Amino acid sequence: MEESDADMNQEALNEFKESLKTQRFDPAPIAQHLCQVKGVSDVRYIVPFGKRTYTWELMRESHLKIEVGSVSKNGSQPGVYQTKISTRTLEAAEQQVTRCLFDPSSDSCRFLDNPDPRKPFVHPLHQKPMKHDLNKVCIYGVAVRHQLSSVPIRVAARLNWVHSGLDKAEDLSDHYKLYADAGGIPGAFMSVAATRKEGEDVQRIPIHALGYGYSNKEFVRSMALVTEANLWNGIVKIPKDVCLAARLPVFQGFPGPSADQLADYMEQLSVSQKEIEERRHKQQHDEEEEEEEDMGGAMDIDMESRKLEFIESTRKRQEEDYKDADFINFYYALPINHVLAWGLRDEEYARQHGFRAEQFRFLNPETNKPTVLYFLVGDAYMDKMVEIFREQWMNKVDVRPLKSCGVELVPQLDGHYPEIEPDKDAVRGILRLRVRLDYMTAPGGLTTKTIAELAPALGPAFPACDEWGLDQQTRNMMAEAYMAHEAEQAANKQRGATTK
Repeated sequence: MEESDADMNQEALNEFKESLKTQRFDPAPIAQHLCQVKGVSDVRYIVPFGKRTYTWELMRESHLKIEVGSVSKNGSQPGVYQTKISTRTLEAAEQQVTRCLFDPSSDSCRFLDNPDPRKPFVHPLHQKPMKHDLNKVCIYGVAVRHQLSSVPIRVAARLNWVHSGLDKAEDLSDHYKLYADAGGIPGAFMSVAATRKEGEDVQRIPIHALGYGYSNKEFVRSMALVTEANLWNGIVKIPKDVCLAARLPVFQGFPGPSADQLADYMEQLSVSQKEIEERRHKQQHDEEEEEEEDMGGAMDIDMESRKLEFIESTRKRQEEDYKDADFINFYYALPINHVLAWGLRDEEYARQHGFRAEQFRFLNPETNKPTVLYFLVGDAYMDKMVEIFREQWMNKVDVRPLKSCGVELVPQLDGHYPEIEPDKDAVRGILRLRVRLDYMTAPGGLTTKTIAELAPALGPAFPACDEWGLDQQTRNMMAEAYMAHEAEQAANKQRGATTK
Protein backbone atom coordinates (compact mmCIF):
# COMPACT_ATOMS: atom_id res chain seq x y z
CA MET A 1 0.00 0.00 0.00
CA GLU A 2 3.00 2.27 -0.30
CA GLU A 3 3.23 4.96 -2.96
CA SER A 4 3.41 3.65 -6.50
CA ASP A 5 6.66 3.58 -8.41
CA ALA A 6 7.59 6.62 -10.47
CA ASP A 7 7.11 4.62 -13.65
CA MET A 8 3.45 3.92 -12.95
CA ASN A 9 1.74 3.44 -16.29
CA GLN A 10 -0.77 6.00 -17.47
CA GLU A 11 -3.64 3.54 -17.52
CA ALA A 12 -3.22 2.72 -13.82
CA LEU A 13 -2.86 6.42 -13.03
CA ASN A 14 -6.09 7.23 -14.85
CA GLU A 15 -7.88 4.46 -12.96
CA PHE A 16 -6.71 5.93 -9.67
CA LYS A 17 -7.92 9.39 -10.66
CA GLU A 18 -11.32 7.96 -11.51
CA SER A 19 -11.44 6.14 -8.16
CA LEU A 20 -10.94 9.48 -6.41
CA LYS A 21 -14.08 10.78 -8.11
CA THR A 22 -16.17 7.83 -6.95
CA GLN A 23 -15.26 7.85 -3.26
CA ARG A 24 -18.31 7.23 -1.12
CA PHE A 25 -17.43 10.07 1.22
CA ASP A 26 -16.12 13.62 1.04
CA PRO A 27 -12.40 13.50 1.96
CA ALA A 28 -12.08 17.27 2.48
CA PRO A 29 -13.33 17.39 6.12
CA ILE A 30 -11.16 14.34 6.94
CA ALA A 31 -8.14 15.98 5.34
CA GLN A 32 -8.72 19.21 7.25
CA HIS A 33 -8.97 17.35 10.55
CA LEU A 34 -5.85 15.25 9.90
CA CYS A 35 -3.84 18.31 8.93
CA GLN A 36 -4.95 20.04 12.10
CA VAL A 37 -3.98 17.07 14.28
CA LYS A 38 -0.63 16.62 12.53
CA GLY A 39 0.14 20.33 12.37
CA VAL A 40 0.68 20.50 8.62
CA SER A 41 -0.82 22.65 5.88
CA ASP A 42 -1.58 19.91 3.36
CA VAL A 43 -2.17 16.16 3.42
CA ARG A 44 0.90 15.51 1.31
CA TYR A 45 3.01 16.53 4.28
CA ILE A 46 1.39 14.06 6.66
CA VAL A 47 3.63 11.33 8.07
CA PRO A 48 1.22 8.97 9.87
CA PHE A 49 3.68 7.82 12.55
CA GLY A 50 5.57 11.11 12.70
CA LYS A 51 9.17 10.72 13.86
CA ARG A 52 8.55 7.52 15.81
CA THR A 53 10.88 4.57 15.23
CA TYR A 54 9.16 1.48 13.83
CA THR A 55 9.11 -1.57 16.10
CA TRP A 56 10.60 -3.72 13.34
CA GLU A 57 13.53 -1.35 12.77
CA LEU A 58 15.05 -2.18 16.16
CA MET A 59 14.95 -5.94 15.69
CA ARG A 60 17.93 -7.70 14.15
CA GLU A 61 18.25 -11.33 13.13
CA SER A 62 21.05 -13.71 14.07
CA HIS A 63 21.90 -17.22 12.89
CA LEU A 64 24.02 -19.03 15.46
CA LYS A 65 25.66 -22.46 15.11
CA ILE A 66 26.21 -24.25 18.40
CA GLU A 67 27.70 -27.58 19.45
CA VAL A 68 26.21 -29.23 22.53
CA GLY A 69 27.05 -32.39 24.42
CA SER A 70 30.58 -33.76 24.23
CA VAL A 71 32.29 -30.61 23.02
CA SER A 72 35.97 -29.79 22.81
CA LYS A 73 36.96 -26.35 24.07
CA ASN A 74 40.40 -24.76 23.76
CA GLY A 75 41.94 -27.99 22.51
CA SER A 76 40.79 -30.06 25.47
CA GLN A 77 39.35 -33.54 25.19
CA PRO A 78 35.56 -33.62 24.75
CA GLY A 79 33.43 -34.50 27.71
CA VAL A 80 31.94 -37.95 28.06
CA TYR A 81 28.24 -38.73 28.07
CA GLN A 82 27.30 -41.55 30.43
CA THR A 83 24.13 -43.00 31.86
CA LYS A 84 23.03 -45.92 34.03
CA ILE A 85 21.02 -48.63 32.32
CA SER A 86 20.38 -51.01 35.19
CA THR A 87 16.77 -49.79 35.50
CA ARG A 88 15.02 -49.73 32.13
CA THR A 89 12.06 -47.43 32.78
CA LEU A 90 10.93 -44.04 31.54
CA GLU A 91 11.10 -42.74 35.10
CA ALA A 92 14.75 -43.80 35.36
CA ALA A 93 15.48 -42.11 32.02
CA GLU A 94 13.89 -38.83 33.15
CA GLN A 95 16.01 -38.91 36.29
CA GLN A 96 19.15 -38.94 34.14
CA VAL A 97 18.39 -36.07 31.79
CA THR A 98 21.49 -34.19 30.66
CA ARG A 99 20.77 -30.52 30.09
CA CYS A 100 23.01 -28.73 27.59
CA LEU A 101 22.28 -25.01 27.85
CA PHE A 102 23.19 -22.56 25.09
CA ASP A 103 25.77 -20.95 27.33
CA PRO A 104 29.36 -20.65 26.08
CA SER A 105 30.62 -20.82 29.66
CA SER A 106 29.10 -24.31 30.03
CA ASP A 107 31.29 -27.39 29.58
CA SER A 108 28.62 -28.89 27.30
CA CYS A 109 28.26 -25.98 24.86
CA ARG A 110 30.44 -24.30 22.27
CA PHE A 111 29.44 -21.37 20.08
CA LEU A 112 30.68 -21.65 16.49
CA ASP A 113 29.48 -18.13 15.61
CA ASN A 114 29.13 -14.76 17.24
CA PRO A 115 25.69 -14.64 18.94
CA ASP A 116 25.37 -10.90 18.26
CA PRO A 117 23.69 -9.74 15.03
CA ARG A 118 25.97 -8.96 12.11
CA LYS A 119 24.14 -5.71 11.50
CA PRO A 120 23.20 -4.30 14.90
CA PHE A 121 20.85 -1.36 15.25
CA VAL A 122 22.65 1.97 14.89
CA HIS A 123 21.70 4.62 17.43
CA PRO A 124 19.99 7.50 15.55
CA LEU A 125 21.79 10.20 17.56
CA HIS A 126 25.41 9.13 18.04
CA GLN A 127 25.38 6.80 14.98
CA LYS A 128 27.12 3.95 16.79
CA PRO A 129 26.06 0.29 16.72
CA MET A 130 24.19 -0.73 19.85
CA LYS A 131 24.77 -3.89 21.86
CA HIS A 132 21.84 -6.27 21.53
CA ASP A 133 20.19 -7.96 24.48
CA LEU A 134 20.87 -11.71 24.58
CA ASN A 135 18.70 -11.98 27.67
CA LYS A 136 15.69 -11.33 25.43
CA VAL A 137 16.16 -13.49 22.37
CA CYS A 138 13.17 -14.30 20.17
CA ILE A 139 13.91 -17.74 18.75
CA TYR A 140 11.90 -18.61 15.66
CA GLY A 141 13.91 -21.49 14.24
CA VAL A 142 15.85 -24.45 15.64
CA ALA A 143 17.46 -27.18 13.56
CA VAL A 144 19.92 -29.98 14.31
CA ARG A 145 22.27 -30.30 11.34
CA HIS A 146 24.84 -32.87 12.53
CA GLN A 147 25.02 -35.70 15.03
CA LEU A 148 27.86 -37.81 16.37
CA SER A 149 27.58 -40.62 18.91
CA SER A 150 29.64 -43.54 20.18
CA VAL A 151 27.10 -44.30 22.91
CA PRO A 152 25.78 -47.87 22.49
CA ILE A 153 22.18 -46.91 23.27
CA ARG A 154 19.87 -44.48 21.58
CA VAL A 155 19.49 -41.07 23.19
CA ALA A 156 16.50 -38.80 22.60
CA ALA A 157 16.94 -35.05 22.17
CA ARG A 158 14.37 -32.43 23.08
CA LEU A 159 14.32 -28.71 23.71
CA ASN A 160 14.20 -27.63 27.34
CA TRP A 161 11.44 -25.11 26.54
CA VAL A 162 8.23 -24.94 24.56
CA HIS A 163 7.69 -22.00 22.20
CA SER A 164 5.14 -19.90 24.08
CA GLY A 165 3.26 -18.65 21.01
CA LEU A 166 2.88 -22.07 19.41
CA ASP A 167 1.99 -23.58 22.76
CA LYS A 168 -0.87 -21.10 23.26
CA ALA A 169 -2.10 -21.61 19.72
CA GLU A 170 -1.91 -25.37 19.44
CA ASP A 171 -1.47 -26.72 22.99
CA LEU A 172 1.89 -28.30 22.25
CA SER A 173 2.41 -29.11 25.94
CA ASP A 174 -0.75 -31.20 25.88
CA HIS A 175 0.41 -33.02 22.76
CA TYR A 176 3.74 -33.80 24.37
CA LYS A 177 1.94 -35.15 27.41
CA LEU A 178 -0.02 -37.48 25.14
CA TYR A 179 3.30 -38.83 23.79
CA ALA A 180 4.45 -39.42 27.36
CA ASP A 181 1.19 -41.20 28.24
CA ALA A 182 1.74 -43.45 25.24
CA GLY A 183 5.16 -44.44 26.59
CA GLY A 184 7.30 -41.99 24.67
CA ILE A 185 9.65 -39.27 25.81
CA PRO A 186 7.72 -35.98 25.96
CA GLY A 187 9.01 -33.28 23.64
CA ALA A 188 11.55 -35.52 21.94
CA PHE A 189 12.13 -34.48 18.32
CA MET A 190 14.94 -36.90 17.38
CA SER A 191 16.65 -40.10 18.47
CA VAL A 192 20.45 -40.31 18.25
CA ALA A 193 21.94 -43.74 17.55
CA ALA A 194 25.61 -44.65 17.31
CA THR A 195 27.19 -43.10 14.19
CA ARG A 196 30.43 -43.37 12.24
CA LYS A 197 33.47 -41.82 13.85
CA GLU A 198 33.02 -38.59 11.90
CA GLY A 199 29.32 -38.43 12.62
CA GLU A 200 26.60 -37.75 10.05
CA ASP A 201 24.56 -34.86 8.72
CA VAL A 202 20.89 -34.79 9.67
CA GLN A 203 17.94 -32.43 9.43
CA ARG A 204 15.80 -32.45 12.55
CA ILE A 205 13.70 -29.34 13.12
CA PRO A 206 11.80 -28.93 16.41
CA ILE A 207 10.85 -25.33 15.56
CA HIS A 208 10.27 -24.49 11.91
CA ALA A 209 11.26 -21.07 10.63
CA LEU A 210 8.57 -20.82 7.95
CA GLY A 211 7.08 -18.06 5.84
CA TYR A 212 4.05 -17.61 8.08
CA GLY A 213 2.90 -18.13 11.66
CA TYR A 214 4.30 -17.30 15.06
CA SER A 215 7.73 -18.65 14.18
CA ASN A 216 7.96 -16.56 11.03
CA LYS A 217 10.86 -14.12 11.27
CA GLU A 218 8.85 -11.17 9.89
CA PHE A 219 6.14 -11.80 12.45
CA VAL A 220 8.80 -11.79 15.16
CA ARG A 221 10.46 -8.69 13.70
CA SER A 222 7.22 -6.72 13.64
CA MET A 223 5.49 -7.97 16.79
CA ALA A 224 8.26 -8.47 19.36
CA LEU A 225 8.09 -4.89 20.65
CA VAL A 226 4.36 -4.23 20.18
CA THR A 227 2.76 -3.61 23.58
CA GLU A 228 -0.45 -2.26 25.03
CA ALA A 229 1.43 0.99 25.65
CA ASN A 230 2.27 1.61 21.97
CA LEU A 231 -0.54 -0.22 20.15
CA TRP A 232 -2.57 2.97 19.55
CA ASN A 233 0.36 5.09 18.39
CA GLY A 234 -0.26 6.67 14.97
CA ILE A 235 -4.04 6.20 15.09
CA VAL A 236 -6.14 9.37 14.81
CA LYS A 237 -9.73 9.61 16.05
CA ILE A 238 -12.11 11.30 13.62
CA PRO A 239 -14.87 13.03 15.68
CA LYS A 240 -18.50 12.38 14.84
CA ASP A 241 -19.15 15.88 13.52
CA VAL A 242 -16.26 15.53 11.08
CA CYS A 243 -17.57 12.12 10.01
CA LEU A 244 -21.01 13.63 9.37
CA ALA A 245 -19.48 16.46 7.37
CA ALA A 246 -17.58 13.86 5.33
CA ARG A 247 -20.78 11.84 4.79
CA LEU A 248 -19.30 8.79 6.47
CA PRO A 249 -22.10 6.54 7.74
CA VAL A 250 -22.44 6.95 11.51
CA PHE A 251 -25.21 6.09 13.93
CA GLN A 252 -27.47 9.06 14.66
CA GLY A 253 -30.03 7.40 16.86
CA PHE A 254 -32.95 5.13 16.03
CA PRO A 255 -35.11 6.64 13.28
CA GLY A 256 -38.49 5.52 14.58
CA PRO A 257 -41.19 4.44 12.10
CA SER A 258 -40.68 4.82 8.40
CA ALA A 259 -42.79 7.28 6.42
CA ASP A 260 -45.03 4.44 5.19
CA GLN A 261 -45.48 3.02 8.71
CA LEU A 262 -46.37 6.46 10.04
CA ALA A 263 -48.82 7.07 7.19
CA ASP A 264 -50.55 3.73 7.85
CA TYR A 265 -50.81 4.48 11.55
CA MET A 266 -52.23 7.97 10.96
CA GLU A 267 -54.74 6.53 8.53
CA GLN A 268 -55.93 4.09 11.19
CA LEU A 269 -56.24 6.97 13.65
CA SER A 270 -58.31 8.91 11.11
CA VAL A 271 -60.69 5.99 10.73
CA SER A 272 -61.05 5.78 14.50
CA GLN A 273 -61.62 9.52 14.71
CA LYS A 274 -64.37 9.29 12.06
CA GLU A 275 -66.12 6.51 13.97
CA ILE A 276 -66.05 8.59 17.14
CA GLU A 277 -67.52 11.61 15.33
CA GLU A 278 -70.37 9.52 13.99
CA ARG A 279 -71.06 8.11 17.42
CA ARG A 280 -71.03 11.58 18.95
CA HIS A 281 -73.47 12.83 16.32
CA LYS A 282 -75.86 9.99 17.19
CA GLN A 283 -75.52 10.67 20.89
CA GLN A 284 -76.40 14.34 20.45
CA HIS A 285 -79.75 13.35 18.93
CA ASP A 286 -80.59 10.93 21.70
CA GLU A 287 -82.53 13.03 24.25
CA GLU A 288 -82.91 10.15 26.70
CA GLU A 289 -79.14 9.60 27.14
CA GLU A 290 -77.77 13.08 27.79
CA GLU A 291 -74.94 11.73 29.98
CA GLU A 292 -73.41 10.02 26.97
CA GLU A 293 -72.51 13.40 25.48
CA ASP A 294 -69.71 13.80 27.99
CA MET A 295 -68.55 10.26 27.22
CA GLY A 296 -68.34 10.97 23.55
CA GLY A 297 -66.17 14.02 24.14
CA ALA A 298 -63.83 12.01 26.34
CA MET A 299 -63.21 9.55 23.53
CA ASP A 300 -62.04 12.25 21.19
CA ILE A 301 -58.54 11.48 19.87
CA ASP A 302 -55.63 13.93 20.08
CA MET A 303 -54.06 13.08 16.72
CA GLU A 304 -50.74 14.87 17.27
CA SER A 305 -50.24 13.38 20.74
CA ARG A 306 -50.91 9.84 19.48
CA LYS A 307 -48.53 10.40 16.59
CA LEU A 308 -45.69 11.35 18.95
CA GLU A 309 -46.46 8.38 21.19
CA PHE A 310 -46.28 6.01 18.22
CA ILE A 311 -42.94 7.43 17.09
CA GLU A 312 -41.46 7.14 20.60
CA SER A 313 -42.75 3.59 21.17
CA THR A 314 -41.34 2.52 17.81
CA ARG A 315 -37.93 3.94 18.72
CA LYS A 316 -37.95 2.16 22.07
CA ARG A 317 -38.85 -1.10 20.36
CA GLN A 318 -36.01 -0.63 17.85
CA GLU A 319 -33.60 0.11 20.68
CA GLU A 320 -34.59 -3.11 22.42
CA ASP A 321 -34.42 -5.18 19.24
CA TYR A 322 -30.93 -3.92 18.40
CA LYS A 323 -29.47 -3.50 21.89
CA ASP A 324 -26.69 -6.01 21.10
CA ALA A 325 -25.88 -4.61 17.65
CA ASP A 326 -22.67 -2.72 16.88
CA PHE A 327 -23.14 0.82 15.63
CA ILE A 328 -20.51 3.15 14.25
CA ASN A 329 -20.38 6.36 16.26
CA PHE A 330 -17.14 7.74 14.79
CA TYR A 331 -14.12 6.64 12.78
CA TYR A 332 -10.41 6.13 13.28
CA ALA A 333 -7.71 6.93 10.74
CA LEU A 334 -5.49 3.84 10.84
CA PRO A 335 -2.07 4.04 9.11
CA ILE A 336 -1.95 1.50 6.31
CA ASN A 337 1.24 -0.10 7.69
CA HIS A 338 -0.03 -0.34 11.26
CA VAL A 339 -0.05 -3.85 12.74
CA LEU A 340 -3.84 -3.59 13.12
CA ALA A 341 -4.23 -2.82 9.42
CA TRP A 342 -2.83 -6.14 8.18
CA GLY A 343 -6.23 -7.73 7.52
CA LEU A 344 -7.46 -4.62 5.67
CA ARG A 345 -4.66 -4.69 3.11
CA ASP A 346 -6.47 -7.48 1.27
CA GLU A 347 -10.05 -6.48 0.42
CA GLU A 348 -11.16 -10.08 -0.08
CA TYR A 349 -9.70 -11.17 3.26
CA ALA A 350 -11.31 -8.21 5.04
CA ARG A 351 -14.68 -8.97 3.46
CA GLN A 352 -14.51 -12.66 4.42
CA HIS A 353 -13.75 -11.74 8.04
CA GLY A 354 -16.48 -9.13 8.29
CA PHE A 355 -14.31 -6.00 8.37
CA ARG A 356 -15.07 -2.80 6.51
CA ALA A 357 -12.93 0.24 5.92
CA GLU A 358 -12.62 3.19 3.58
CA GLN A 359 -9.32 4.34 2.13
CA PHE A 360 -8.18 7.90 2.64
CA ARG A 361 -6.25 8.49 -0.57
CA PHE A 362 -5.17 11.40 -2.72
CA LEU A 363 -3.12 12.25 -5.76
CA ASN A 364 0.02 14.17 -4.87
CA PRO A 365 0.06 17.22 -7.18
CA GLU A 366 3.83 17.55 -6.93
CA THR A 367 4.75 13.98 -7.86
CA ASN A 368 1.53 12.93 -9.62
CA LYS A 369 1.71 9.76 -7.50
CA PRO A 370 -1.33 8.14 -5.90
CA THR A 371 -1.02 7.86 -2.14
CA VAL A 372 -3.04 5.90 0.41
CA LEU A 373 -2.29 7.15 3.92
CA TYR A 374 -4.95 5.65 6.11
CA PHE A 375 -7.78 3.19 6.40
CA LEU A 376 -10.87 4.83 7.88
CA VAL A 377 -12.31 2.30 10.31
CA GLY A 378 -15.54 2.62 12.29
CA ASP A 379 -15.12 2.40 16.05
CA ALA A 380 -17.18 -0.81 16.28
CA TYR A 381 -14.93 -2.53 13.73
CA MET A 382 -11.81 -1.16 15.39
CA ASP A 383 -12.88 -2.59 18.74
CA LYS A 384 -13.23 -6.04 17.15
CA MET A 385 -9.90 -5.74 15.35
CA VAL A 386 -8.11 -4.84 18.58
CA GLU A 387 -9.81 -7.71 20.41
CA ILE A 388 -8.77 -10.21 17.74
CA PHE A 389 -5.24 -8.82 17.62
CA ARG A 390 -4.83 -9.16 21.38
CA GLU A 391 -6.13 -12.70 21.28
CA GLN A 392 -4.33 -14.03 18.22
CA TRP A 393 -1.14 -11.99 17.71
CA MET A 394 -0.14 -10.01 20.79
CA ASN A 395 2.40 -11.69 23.11
CA LYS A 396 2.85 -14.62 20.73
CA VAL A 397 6.58 -13.95 20.22
CA ASP A 398 8.67 -16.28 22.38
CA VAL A 399 11.12 -14.16 24.41
CA ARG A 400 13.65 -15.58 26.88
CA PRO A 401 17.37 -15.44 27.84
CA LEU A 402 19.58 -17.32 25.39
CA LYS A 403 21.43 -18.96 28.31
CA SER A 404 18.17 -20.41 29.60
CA CYS A 405 17.56 -22.34 26.37
CA GLY A 406 19.14 -25.63 25.50
CA VAL A 407 18.85 -29.26 24.46
CA GLU A 408 18.08 -32.07 26.86
CA LEU A 409 19.48 -35.56 26.25
CA VAL A 410 17.31 -38.39 27.55
CA PRO A 411 18.53 -42.01 27.44
CA GLN A 412 16.09 -44.35 25.74
CA LEU A 413 16.34 -47.13 28.29
CA ASP A 414 13.28 -49.01 27.02
CA GLY A 415 15.04 -49.92 23.76
CA HIS A 416 16.34 -53.39 22.88
CA TYR A 417 20.16 -53.49 22.92
CA PRO A 418 21.31 -57.10 22.47
CA GLU A 419 24.95 -56.10 21.99
CA ILE A 420 25.19 -54.80 25.56
CA GLU A 421 26.05 -57.39 28.19
CA PRO A 422 23.06 -58.12 30.47
CA ASP A 423 24.96 -57.42 33.67
CA LYS A 424 26.32 -54.07 32.51
CA ASP A 425 24.82 -51.24 34.57
CA ALA A 426 26.13 -48.16 32.72
CA VAL A 427 27.24 -46.99 29.26
CA ARG A 428 29.34 -44.07 28.15
CA GLY A 429 30.68 -42.45 25.01
CA ILE A 430 30.92 -39.28 22.95
CA LEU A 431 27.62 -37.63 21.97
CA ARG A 432 27.54 -34.31 20.19
CA LEU A 433 24.92 -32.34 18.26
CA ARG A 434 25.38 -29.32 16.05
CA VAL A 435 22.44 -26.96 16.30
CA ARG A 436 21.46 -23.88 14.32
CA LEU A 437 19.41 -21.18 16.03
CA ASP A 438 17.52 -18.45 14.20
CA TYR A 439 16.46 -15.58 16.42
CA MET A 440 15.84 -11.86 16.71
CA THR A 441 17.10 -9.43 19.32
CA ALA A 442 16.55 -5.78 20.15
CA PRO A 443 19.17 -3.38 21.49
CA GLY A 444 19.76 -3.69 25.21
CA GLY A 445 18.66 -1.04 27.65
CA LEU A 446 15.31 -0.21 26.05
CA THR A 447 13.18 1.41 28.74
CA THR A 448 9.46 1.02 29.15
CA LYS A 449 9.08 4.65 28.13
CA THR A 450 11.14 4.14 24.96
CA ILE A 451 9.10 1.10 23.93
CA ALA A 452 5.86 3.00 24.60
CA GLU A 453 6.92 5.60 22.01
CA LEU A 454 7.60 3.12 19.19
CA ALA A 455 5.44 2.89 16.07
CA PRO A 456 3.69 -0.52 15.89
CA ALA A 457 4.27 -1.02 12.17
CA LEU A 458 4.41 -4.07 9.92
CA GLY A 459 7.81 -4.83 8.45
CA PRO A 460 8.14 -4.33 4.68
CA ALA A 461 8.42 -8.09 4.10
CA PHE A 462 5.54 -9.10 6.38
CA PRO A 463 3.54 -11.95 4.77
CA ALA A 464 0.38 -11.00 2.91
CA CYS A 465 -3.00 -12.29 4.04
CA ASP A 466 -3.14 -15.03 1.41
CA GLU A 467 0.30 -16.30 2.52
CA TRP A 468 -0.69 -16.72 6.15
CA GLY A 469 -1.27 -20.26 7.44
CA LEU A 470 -0.49 -20.88 11.08
CA ASP A 471 -2.53 -24.07 11.18
CA GLN A 472 -0.52 -25.61 8.36
CA GLN A 473 2.77 -24.70 10.03
CA THR A 474 1.79 -26.32 13.29
CA ARG A 475 0.46 -29.39 11.51
CA ASN A 476 3.83 -29.78 9.81
CA MET A 477 5.67 -29.53 13.10
CA MET A 478 3.36 -31.93 14.91
CA ALA A 479 3.43 -34.37 11.99
CA GLU A 480 7.22 -34.45 12.08
CA ALA A 481 7.24 -35.06 15.83
CA TYR A 482 4.66 -37.83 15.43
CA MET A 483 6.56 -39.50 12.59
CA ALA A 484 9.78 -39.38 14.58
CA HIS A 485 8.00 -41.06 17.49
CA GLU A 486 6.45 -43.72 15.24
CA ALA A 487 9.79 -44.37 13.51
CA GLU A 488 11.46 -44.90 16.87
CA GLN A 489 8.74 -47.33 17.98
CA ALA A 490 9.06 -49.26 14.71
CA ALA A 491 12.86 -49.37 14.97
CA ASN A 492 12.66 -50.79 18.49
CA LYS A 493 10.21 -53.49 17.38
CA GLN A 494 12.42 -54.37 14.41
CA ARG A 495 15.51 -54.70 16.57
CA GLY A 496 13.61 -56.89 18.99
CA ALA A 497 12.34 -59.13 16.18
CA THR A 498 15.83 -59.49 14.69
CA THR A 499 17.33 -60.86 17.89
CA LYS A 500 14.68 -63.53 18.45
